Amino acid sequence: MEKQKLNRHDWIYGLTKDANQVVSENIEELLMTVRLLESENLAKVVENIFHAASVVIISRGLSVRIADSFARDLQFLDVKAVSLYQDNMQAYLEKLPRNTFVIGLSLSGETDLIVATAQKAKRDGKKVLAITGNYKSRLVEQSDLLLLAYQKNLSGKILVDYNNMLPLELIIHLLIQLYKQYKEYCAIV
Repeated sequence: MEKQKLNRHDWIYGLTKDANQVVSENIEELLMTVRLLESENLAKVVENIFHAASVVIISRGLSVRIADSFARDLQFLDVKAVSLYQDNMQAYLEKLPRNTFVIGLSLSGETDLIVATAQKAKRDGKKVLAITGNYKSRLVEQSDLLLLAYQKNLSGKILVDYNNMLPLELIIHLLIQLYKQYKEYCAIV
């Protein structure tokens, strides 16, 4: 059997052109997300995680799975971390010390409960990070730091939020890896 030569849009041999287009679009989302990240912001986020008494990741909907995974990975690295998605997240945050680092994880950055919780946390003197795909969002307005995930325009037949979750997962994965490096070398920049 003769091997087919792949052109620049055929990432996986044997897939249809349309299927390879899906793969290509996902790779492009990841590359665009990496291009949006800034070394100084990443360093500030990692330092805040390292120096915080605790880390609280607030999320709703499809972001909950990513937030839970992030909290669990931080716990494995000896960080006091928790993922909150219940309606009482503001009351929970009130009980935590001022040097709690709050991370709002929201693709749209417009989820009312996350925005209100971030606003309350900031008013209480806590540092707030927004990880979102919307740099003009209300969550960004309430945050001290921002990590932006690339968000393509949804044009397919399935207009569901999970089409864009991969960039958020990439950012979380990078933060865990950079945190490990920071713990070992006390610097990433």
